[in-house]
Amino acid sequence: MAAAPVTLLRQSVQHRSALLAGLTVVPLFAPLAVVAPVGGRITSRFGPRLPAAAGLLVAASGLALLTRSGAHSGSADLLPAFLLWGSAADR
Repeated sequence: MAAAPVTLLRQSVQHRSALLAGLTVVPLFAPLAVVAPVGGRITSRFGPRLPAAAGLLVAASGLALLTRSGAHSGSADLLPAFLLWGSAADR
């Protein structure tokens, strides 16, 4: 995952502490704990193609939202993108 550039942006451009920059990317990894157990059941029920395609679409939408953020975007601006991108990480 590309969490490192986001934390570096938050530290060097926005002058945030390392702790705050690290806490910013927690929503990127938190959905994995919720989605991972469900992902296995969905894959066993529908096969790998549908969940993989859905995961790629969800991840692409999260990344598309992330491209709309700028140098001075706050955590609230990044949250929807990280939640979408992170929820598709299991697929």
